[in-house]
Amino acid sequence: MLQFVREGYLSLDGTVEQWLPDVVQGNGNDGGRISVSSCCSTPAPSLMSGYPR
Repeated sequence: MLQFVREGYLSLDGTVEQWLPDVVQGNGNDGGRISVSSCCSTPAPSLMSGYPR
């Protein structure tokens, strides 16, 4: 992901909704309020709290 930022394809200040429309929604989640940078700094299991393992 950081390589895409370096190459100018992605912005860390952008939202998940901006880059992956309609992917993160439901269960109290809103992709418009989650920044790309927060995805880089958050451990994956916490992002999947509403999904079966």
